[in-house]
Amino acid sequence: MQRRQAYSYHQPQVELQPRTNENLAARLAVSPQSLIAERETKTAQEFINWTRNRDPMSTGWKFSQKDGLYHPVK
Repeated sequence: MQRRQAYSYHQPQVELQPRTNENLAARLAVSPQSLIAERETKTAQEFINWTRNRDPMSTGWKFSQKDGLYHPVK
């Protein structure tokens, strides 16, 4: 038997923060070294697709030379 809640609660969209190499590697379940290797051997778009396929929420990530962090791609 399923109980219905009297109100509907919507999870707020959590804004993903930029991540370091180590943080993103852990999220994607790869080593930091292999993350760098993938980034250096793929085009920017291929890398976004590769990260999207591995990310638990199917989020793509791109690397920014400016701050040295990976940023989520909508």
